[in-house]
Amino acid sequence: MPSLSKNRKVIAVDLQAHGRTADIDRPLSYEAMADDIAALVKHLGFAKADVMGYSVGGGVAVCTAVRHPEVVRKLVLVSTAFRRDGWYPEILAGMAQMGAAGAAESMKQTPMYELYARVAPKPADWPVLLTKLNEMLKKDYDWSKEVATIKVPTLLVFGDADAVRTAHAVQFFELLGAVRRTVDGTDRECPIRGSPFCLA
Repeated sequence: MPSLSKNRKVIAVDLQAHGRTADIDRPLSYEAMADDIAALVKHLGFAKADVMGYSVGGGVAVCTAVRHPEVVRKLVLVSTAFRRDGWYPEILAGMAQMGAAGAAESMKQTPMYELYARVAPKPADWPVLLTKLNEMLKKDYDWSKEVATIKVPTLLVFGDADAVRTAHAVQFFELLGAVRRTVDGTDRECPIRGSPFCLA
């Protein structure tokens, strides 16, 4: 944040029911939270903004770029899957456990809860957040067609021990128009859209 804010205005958004943002009477969904982001950009008086998201926030950022391309200048997606099966199976299993009985109580020993409890307007809503997250995360989704329509410059960031499968990360690059280098050293352009970079 300090580095980024030296030369630009940085707005750190707490999504619905996250951090300092209180929950409201609606389910959590990537699409609804994307609409929130677009509304915030407009409310703050910006014509466009660079949008960055990590994990769930990355899904929200994808949906913002797809549903509200008029407000997104550039897109940065960190550890983000465009399709639910892009997560490793053990990550999906962990997501499924969020809604299990006692999960909210057992997760009170984690840094995630400690940060939430420190800033949330109603820390007692912790079980509600986990229940709503569980409901959202267990729904199947596939944004392949939508991702292929994204025209803004997009940076994808994945770690070497990421929660997103490596093959899925490569598919993400291809959907955005990457060129994939084949074993014989030739480049195969993605049929969706050309791009000036290659994947080894």
